[in-house]
Amino acid sequence: MDPIQQNQDQLFPDHRILDVLSHLDKFDMVSLISKLPVPLAVFDIDAVFLGVNQLFADFYELDAMYLIGKRLNTFSTIIYSYFLEASERFQFDPYLKKIDQEFYLRGHFYLLDLKVLRNAEQKIHAIV
Repeated sequence: MDPIQQNQDQLFPDHRILDVLSHLDKFDMVSLISKLPVPLAVFDIDAVFLGVNQLFADFYELDAMYLIGKRLNTFSTIIYSYFLEASERFQFDPYLKKIDQEFYLRGHFYLLDLKVLRNAEQKIHAIV
């Protein structure tokens, strides 16, 4: 593991992130992740949007608040298929933390960066 990633993992352990996210209502979660300068969505293990920022919602020309509680496969079969593959790999390998996948959508290449958030027992709580 590179030193920068190791320092980030120590500063922001998954269980701390989960604790913060689990105590936010959907408006506060959208407000929090909307401050990040990258498209971001948080899903449960069943690919249901738990939180999403407007940059991510703009891919689908929708409002971020509308996506919360909806299933990913309703909006994108491409990203959903990558999500399913990643969630299987995360479940199979409890030490795997991140998967990158490049994909093409509407004339642009994108990098899909999936990170698993695990609870203290190493069970998957969410995928970002």
